[in-house]
Amino acid sequence: MCNWRGQWCRRLGLRAQLLLFVILLASYGCQRQPSLDSIYRDAELKFAAGDLPAALRQAECGGKESAEKDFVWRFKFTVLKAEILIWLSEPKQSLDLLEPEPPTVLSSGEFAIRRKIAQGRALGYVREFQQAQSHLAEARVLAQAQEPKLLADVAIALGTVLFDEGDYPGAEKSFQQALSLARQYHQPLLEARSLVNFGRVLVKRERYDEAIDSLTQSLAMLRDLGARNIEAAALHNLGWAYVELGDFEKAISLFSNAEQIATELSLKQYRMSTLVEMGNVYLTEANYSAAETHYLRALQIAKAMHDDSSTGVCLNDLAITALATGRSDEAQKYNDEALFLKRKNHDYGSELQSLLTAGKIAAAKKDFFRANVLFSQVIRDTQQQKSLQWQAEGELAKLYATEGRNLRAEAEFQRVLQTLDSVRSSLGRDESRLAFSTTAFDFYSAYITFLTSERKTVKALQVAEFSRARTLAEGLAIQAPKQAEGLQIDSVQRFLKKNNEVVLSYWLANQSSFLWAVTATKIGLFSLPPKQELEEKVQRYRRLLVDSNEPRSTDNIGEELYNLLVRPAEDLIVQRAKIVVIPDGGLDRLNFETLRISSDPPRFWIQDVQIETASSMALLGRSSGKVLTPADKLLLIGDPVQTSSEYPALKHAREEMGKVAAYFPPTQVTFVSGKEATPTLYVSSDPGQFGVIHFVTHGTASQLSPLDSAIILSPDGDGSYKLYARDVVKSQLHADVVIISACYGAGTRAYSSEGLVGLAWAFIRAGAHQVVAGLWEVDDSSAPELMDIFYRELRKGKETGAALRSAKLALLSSGNILSKPYYWGSLQLYLGS
Repeated sequence: MCNWRGQWCRRLGLRAQLLLFVILLASYGCQRQPSLDSIYRDAELKFAAGDLPAALRQAECGGKESAEKDFVWRFKFTVLKAEILIWLSEPKQSLDLLEPEPPTVLSSGEFAIRRKIAQGRALGYVREFQQAQSHLAEARVLAQAQEPKLLADVAIALGTVLFDEGDYPGAEKSFQQALSLARQYHQPLLEARSLVNFGRVLVKRERYDEAIDSLTQSLAMLRDLGARNIEAAALHNLGWAYVELGDFEKAISLFSNAEQIATELSLKQYRMSTLVEMGNVYLTEANYSAAETHYLRALQIAKAMHDDSSTGVCLNDLAITALATGRSDEAQKYNDEALFLKRKNHDYGSELQSLLTAGKIAAAKKDFFRANVLFSQVIRDTQQQKSLQWQAEGELAKLYATEGRNLRAEAEFQRVLQTLDSVRSSLGRDESRLAFSTTAFDFYSAYITFLTSERKTVKALQVAEFSRARTLAEGLAIQAPKQAEGLQIDSVQRFLKKNNEVVLSYWLANQSSFLWAVTATKIGLFSLPPKQELEEKVQRYRRLLVDSNEPRSTDNIGEELYNLLVRPAEDLIVQRAKIVVIPDGGLDRLNFETLRISSDPPRFWIQDVQIETASSMALLGRSSGKVLTPADKLLLIGDPVQTSSEYPALKHAREEMGKVAAYFPPTQVTFVSGKEATPTLYVSSDPGQFGVIHFVTHGTASQLSPLDSAIILSPDGDGSYKLYARDVVKSQLHADVVIISACYGAGTRAYSSEGLVGLAWAFIRAGAHQVVAGLWEVDDSSAPELMDIFYRELRKGKETGAALRSAKLALLSSGNILSKPYYWGSLQLYLGS
């Protein structure tokens, strides 16, 4: 208590003192702020930092303090409170606050303009678009004449209204103007907001590369500024971009961060939309229970906000989920309610999504005529929304197939292929094209299933192979077929005959998976279990293999996988054949050499055949049959200095490097180790001059962003010690083989149709003909012995695959702990082109 009250307080009893304390606390108002100006500045700081509940409390506090003292300050607090309420998804309250005209003294100037901007934003929020634009036009005129620094605010508000109205070109133009104005007037927060909104409209316009660049740039700025409310928006929009590209794991991570911030800051709108997007990801992954949970949570928030537009979206998503789980009547109930709300609010763009859903419901109920009408309407009206267009085309193709109208189905499937190619060709970045392959997965699966049902084995194989490794082929400047039929299977078979090879090409799908076994003279097609069943078994077997202490007697799952994946094609696999596996989905993480054959005694498949891994048939060719020559130059780099406890020094790295170097003339070896083994050294060494490149160090695989996978080296001058996959692809290679004797060199992230992406993919993308890399941690103690045998066999004239197999078989037959597949099964040979 204050000193002058001390003596009096001591005379009171405890209850009286407490009562007095409460009275005095109330009398001090808003935490005894010294002035209205300081209360206002504190509220603005909290608003800018995204602490909206605290900012609102301060604004209300200032309004009370100024209610009877200063009408000018009262109006300022009113405008600020209205701005905060819009962020808190309370546009109607905001409009009520702003309805009274301002005092005459404030009929112009900053707060008059801010009032008009807030009214425009709130009116746009409740979909009164014409009135919103009218208020913002007035705000622009006032700002141009009196407060030019507010022009960026006006442009952002107008862009938001145009976006919500569906005028995406107009919104893009407005956000570009806002960005230019914010930079002109040195307003970093408005610059970041402009980038966020610009990114959002770019996602809607399907320009995903530009969107990701804009949103990533905004995130860095927002984190520096501490603007967490806008950071939540940026994370949400970035997650949305990755969803559209099919990179669901990265999207979920971004959405989870956005939802956490939105919950902390009471951002109901962002929390709701983020829950919807997460539900969409789970729905795509067939996790229907998780999808429905997220949609219902989002619907509850949307209804509480009386947001008809968002309520319609949630209902549509719940309809799709119900349909996917066989509840067509429930799906129709949800979808009818969604259509009612969308039509009530004249939200035609969103209505098309519900019409697409209505078509799916009609098809599920065998009402083929109505389904056809609805799909055709969506196709006709979505020429500017390619993603919705090709979805409707794909549904129409499946409908024709169900009806037995196979010629129409084939024509429609071909039309979808053209639409997908159009979208894909607009993507410039490797990451975007890799992710887009996942988006198209369901369509390709539907088309392949249709073709196999028609017994069109070769064409189904052509479609599957047409979808594969396209990003890789483009990076290697390989002329890929313009259409599926462009893959000449007879040419592939002539190559297989010359090299005594058999190709096992897999396609994993939700209902039924497929295996094509291709020999020099035959093509066999075999149906396999659904994707989920196979991938669960692969995960179990992989866990078993990487546990080096697990006894062999428990690996019956290896026999199960052999029986499922290989035995159907056994009759087509000739003795001593070289097997080229083209895996799909979770099979990318399986080393087929480790599969067990039931015999007496049991044996691993590697004991019967030589196995190599390829990304597609189109890339088979110049990588096969390579042998080491005396002219080959070796770049041997490894044994870096320890950078952190996460990457400890490898005890046997120097030993391995010494064994490898011994197989080359000293004049042909560039030996780099210790502090000299830096990322910059690799780039500056002109790696394209070497026939063999061998790394002996740690590696790291990025699941969310595979091109951020890296080889761990010694630190450069700036402290960076990672050679990233994205940097590897920038240096053109001609190496016959690259060996990555490191952890997870193959990568951990598989993209539909593109395969496992990581360091191995990056070196092939850079031009390496073959890459030897690990599916799991390469054991430091066994690596020197394995590599010694590998290079010894290469010097005998064996090709890379045969030499690697000999080294593995030597460990397998050693009779000691190294015979376990953990020690020899990690490294695989990946074929380039």
